[in-house]
Amino acid sequence: MLGSLDSSHTIWKNCPKAWTGSYQGRENNPDIVLEGILDYHLFFWHASYGYAGILNDKTIFDVSPCQKCLLEDSFKDKELSFGVTPFSIAGEQFNKIFILVDGIYMNFSCFMKGIKIHLTRSETRFMTWQE
Repeated sequence: MLGSLDSSHTIWKNCPKAWTGSYQGRENNPDIVLEGILDYHLFFWHASYGYAGILNDKTIFDVSPCQKCLLEDSFKDKELSFGVTPFSIAGEQFNKIFILVDGIYMNFSCFMKGIKIHLTRSETRFMTWQE
């Protein structure tokens, strides 16, 4: 498993007046967005910064270069060279990455979404770690 994909909105305190309308955020303050894929060592596998306006995680991913990399499978060389793949869990070998995402993202084969209804203690623990 590579890590998790998420976006973070940051208020842009010193935004130029001419750009304030384009970068209008949720609370009527200009904000700027950082999208990233991080692993458990806090290593950035992908970072993209500077999206303008009111955007949620899905619309940011739609214009992100990360989507192109995942669709064209260009992460594969990096995965092999850094030793991310292949990996094994309980004796089963996996040859592609898995990325933890929120429920808002589309259904890519490498995306692992959270469990909506927690039935067991292990599912609750999984969701706590993911969030």
